[in-house]
Amino acid sequence: MNPKPQSLAEASARLSFDAIQKLSLLLVGVALACYSGVSPRNLPLTEYNLQFYENLRLVSLAVIAPLVQLLSVFDARENDINALINTFFVSFTAGYAITFAFEVLVTTLVRLGVFCWFEPGIFSLAPKVPVPVLPWVLRDVHYRPKRITLFAADFATSCVACPIIEEYAKLKILQWTVRLPR
Repeated sequence: MNPKPQSLAEASARLSFDAIQKLSLLLVGVALACYSGVSPRNLPLTEYNLQFYENLRLVSLAVIAPLVQLLSVFDARENDINALINTFFVSFTAGYAITFAFEVLVTTLVRLGVFCWFEPGIFSLAPKVPVPVLPWVLRDVHYRPKRITLFAADFATSCVACPIIEEYAKLKILQWTVRLPR
C-alpha cells in the first residue's frame, strides 16, 4: 500500500528535526542570556531567580509584536516553515554578530571622517605609536568636541550608515538562506 503523495503545503507545514533543534538552541541561548543578565550578581539565590524570571517576562513581551506580524503575513501553503526557521536562526546568530562587528567598524570610520572634517586638530592627540585617535577615547584625554561635530557624527552613524548596513545585512541573509521567487 503506497502512502498518499503529499502536497507542497502539507510537506512545508511539518517541522523538521533540524528546525526543532534550531528553535531549542535559540530558546536555551535566550534563557542563558536572561540568567546571566541578572544585575546585581551578588543577590541571594531566591532574589536572583526572581530577577531571572523578570528578564524572561521582558523577553517574552518583546517577542509578541514580531510574532503577531509574522503570523499576519506567513502563509503555510506558499512558504516553507523550515526555511523560515533557518533564516531566523542564521539572522539571530551569525547575522547579528557579523552586522554588529561591521557596524562598529563603519561607525569608527565615519566618526573619524567627521572629526577629520570638523576638527582636524584632534589628530595631534595621536600617540607616538602610529595608531589613529579613536573617537571612543576622547573623554580619557579630556578633549571636548564641538556640539556640531557630535551631532554630525551621531547623525551620520545613527541615521545613515547603520540603517543601510542593517537593511543590507537583512537582504543578504535572506538571499543566502531562502530561494526567493522571481
